[in-house]
Amino acid sequence: MAFHNVVESFSIEILVNPEELPHSRMDWLSASLEVTFMYVQFRFVVVLSGIVGASKSTDVKETVDADMIINAASKIMPTSASRLDILTKSPYSRYHPICFFSYIYDVMRARLFAFISNFTNNIMSDYKLTYRLDLGPLATFSPNKRIPVYNWYYYKEAYSRDMVFFLIEHFGLKAGNIVLDPFCGTGTTLLACRDKGIDAIGSDVSDVAVLASKVKARRYDIEKLREEARNIFKEKFVAPQAKIDSGVVMRSFSKYALESIIFFRDKISKVEDETARDFLMLALMVSAMEISSVKKTGRSLCAQKNTSAPPLKFLLKRRLKNMLRDLKKAGGSKSKLEVMHSSATSLDIKSASIDVIITSPPYLAKMEYTQIYSIEQVLFFGKTGRPQVESAIGEKESSDVFGGKYDLPEESFGYFNDMNLAICEMHRVLKTGGNAAIIVGEGCFPDRVVPSDTLLAELAERAGFVVREIVVLNERWCMRDRTEKVAKLRESMIFLEKP
Repeated sequence: MAFHNVVESFSIEILVNPEELPHSRMDWLSASLEVTFMYVQFRFVVVLSGIVGASKSTDVKETVDADMIINAASKIMPTSASRLDILTKSPYSRYHPICFFSYIYDVMRARLFAFISNFTNNIMSDYKLTYRLDLGPLATFSPNKRIPVYNWYYYKEAYSRDMVFFLIEHFGLKAGNIVLDPFCGTGTTLLACRDKGIDAIGSDVSDVAVLASKVKARRYDIEKLREEARNIFKEKFVAPQAKIDSGVVMRSFSKYALESIIFFRDKISKVEDETARDFLMLALMVSAMEISSVKKTGRSLCAQKNTSAPPLKFLLKRRLKNMLRDLKKAGGSKSKLEVMHSSATSLDIKSASIDVIITSPPYLAKMEYTQIYSIEQVLFFGKTGRPQVESAIGEKESSDVFGGKYDLPEESFGYFNDMNLAICEMHRVLKTGGNAAIIVGEGCFPDRVVPSDTLLAELAERAGFVVREIVVLNERWCMRDRTEKVAKLRESMIFLEKP
């Protein structure tokens, strides 16, 4: 990558007019830190450009290595007593008079080295990054909230129906093709393929996700569902004797609410027809969370006051009425959908049988998957420990699949080992000439950002794929303790082809 392109890609971080920054008393500290860091980044790029300028080569990869970059950074922000002089020489020092305190320097130095990590990953990468931030909103579940059937179960980790539509058009898929989503979540890929008349297979290890996917993907006898729904409301409520051995569940519901959930759960579990039983159970699972005293946030479950929640029976009736209405409006399609309860690292699928893979595996360092759905897991699947959901990838101790080539945190070793197995499985089941689109996010750690997209692309090449392109969909901040910025995080889509 030519150096002027590297500088240009980071210019938005460096070339900011300090006069445009906020100067109110509330924002003064934040603004002064930001301006200082911009200056530090600028000095780093200047020093690095001097190294490259002294060379005859215009390619950074031929001139600069990681050690050289660290040395350049150390010259800018040494650990010696002269460190305070570095900040006071900034032309913007009038915006940060408190820089005389050494802790400000330490913050700047930590941020610089996080910035360098991201910088190094970009200039040393063998893969071209194409920015399509206009597609970013499609990589979220939000557009699905208003679409019938898709919105039966809110799954914040999912991408949208329109993202799948975009990829179906991009790959030129048509009836007769088969699409695989080995991390299918709650079935967005499957439903979108059905809407386009394309056969699809989904697989997941999460009990909650598999239930939601199966219920969404099936075809129903609506009158039979109505009859089964009427039956569960006929019996008089009797407080159940069963107890839940889970602190998080006991804290999330009032005594009466929990008794109501268990009462209807036990009644639904006795429904003989599996299709109707699963349909009713999903409706109950969603309704139960509506009367809980917790809220699913971006990272975990948070307590909330829910004193005005209607009775569970009312919510369940309303939920079933809406779901049955959605089924009545749903259009017919002859495409076949299959949902499997299995791991992406070991798929029960014939080799060279899949035309296209569209998926989004767990993101590195996103362990909150298991926490957010722990209540449903315990209440409806009887498991009191950490549920075996998608984010279980990478939880076991493992060796570095890259053999020490990169300075990766040990916590990431298991993730990349498991993802390596999953990618090899994807290569096995794809037909020759088949394509894959994998949406991933970089890993956020307290001292660095791990470029999951380029690292997974490298694993894909080892497995036999050709990496066609890496498209950046979103950029967000990696935060330390939710307050301090570490570096920018990419959310990307990797396009692969099996030659």
